[in-house]
Amino acid sequence: IVFYRIIKKMFRPKGYFSDKNLFLLVFSLPIIIFFFAISLFYWVKLNWIMPGYITAIILTARYLNKKWLKWQLVVSLVFHIAFLVEVVFYPVPIHSDDTWYGWEGLSEQAEVLQKNTPDSFIFSDDGYKTSAILNFYLDQPVYAGNVIGKFALQFSLVYSDTDILKGKTGIFIDSDKKIKNTGKSGKTPETLKPYFDSVTELDPILVKNDNGKIIRKFYVYRCDSYHPERKKTE
Repeated sequence: IVFYRIIKKMFRPKGYFSDKNLFLLVFSLPIIIFFFAISLFYWVKLNWIMPGYITAIILTARYLNKKWLKWQLVVSLVFHIAFLVEVVFYPVPIHSDDTWYGWEGLSEQAEVLQKNTPDSFIFSDDGYKTSAILNFYLDQPVYAGNVIGKFALQFSLVYSDTDILKGKTGIFIDSDKKIKNTGKSGKTPETLKPYFDSVTELDPILVKNDNGKIIRKFYVYRCDSYHPERKKTE
């Protein structure tokens, strides 16, 4: 609303627009419009658009009266209390990898699984989240999609040398966001087969809350005898 009023004012006959407002406008409106357009097709992260919000908040604050400020504080307080309840008690499970809950439990079970599998390494293929979290909690490198010839963001640079894994057993971890049941998937990811002699699905890793309810589920696959040279010849 503020953007509309300011821009409308600019195009009025003999309209006056201060340099300060213009400075705030050019460092907020283009950024917000650009990422708003992208959000129609892609998930825009809050930190991407934050520079635009900083100047937009300064600009719009000049047009807010005490009545709107009070309503804003009340609404903000309600949302903060709701989010605090979610963070502390987690009453609403988030069926996504974009959650803080359950990663430590996954790491503990993955570590036990690796110790029981001699000469093995852990990897995942969901972009970077699972691999990054496991790297944070575990004391050994955790690999990503670069193991099976995919671009793995930072892992394509940090752990780019997959030749050192040749002949080892890979433990592939894949999250189940929907959690319809507690059993195995019954499917073997086709992307794994070319790089290993055999792939066997193990029992899934289940992460429960204090009440015993399953909050996170991860499929686990044992991949025997890794062949990194195969991804170089594709």
